Amino acid sequence: RGTWYPSAVLVGFGAGSCAAALGAWGGAALRVAAVELDPAVVAAVRAAHGVRIFETSLRSATDHPLSRARPKPHDRGASEVTVVDAATYVRTAPPGSIDALLLDAYDSEGRVPAHLQAERFVRDAAAALRRGGVVVANLFDSSEVARAESKAFSRRLRQAIGPVFALRVVGHEANMILVAIKRDGGPAYGGPSLDAVRGRLAA
Repeated sequence: RGTWYPSAVLVGFGAGSCAAALGAWGGAALRVAAVELDPAVVAAVRAAHGVRIFETSLRSATDHPLSRARPKPHDRGASEVTVVDAATYVRTAPPGSIDALLLDAYDSEGRVPAHLQAERFVRDAAAALRRGGVVVANLFDSSEVARAESKAFSRRLRQAIGPVFALRVVGHEANMILVAIKRDGGPAYGGPSLDAVRGRLAA
């Protein structure tokens, strides 16, 4: 079966900073994979920020990036990115292959794409999550419409995944962070704790 690694999947690559931060924090004990719809974003991050990128592809439902071995050691310092729609990536992910799904994606008008809050996407995310895994969603909270959408999304997460916690972000933007925890169903957590893995690596 090979070595098991917890995996964090980022929906929306942005400037590459979140992937870099998680990679630095988790080290060799954590697999960080980003999903980005727009190849221009990936090119800009590489050119403007000098981020090393290891590009993967979603060839078919039976050949998903998360079903393959992690990037080779000399590529692990690079951000692993798949250019594809996140709904397709999550729908075709092996069951129980994702430990943390972080949603931070916005369209050209600054709105979270509706299909990434839809019931089907939430059901697919639930199937892809390992038991004990989490969905973390960064949502706008600056208008009545945005708040209504967040509440509806929270209900879907609760129904399909498990308990949902809401955290308001106070600062230059009014955002809401939703955290849903999968406590029942699907494969159980399959390896040692992240702290234990990092401790062995540091020894």
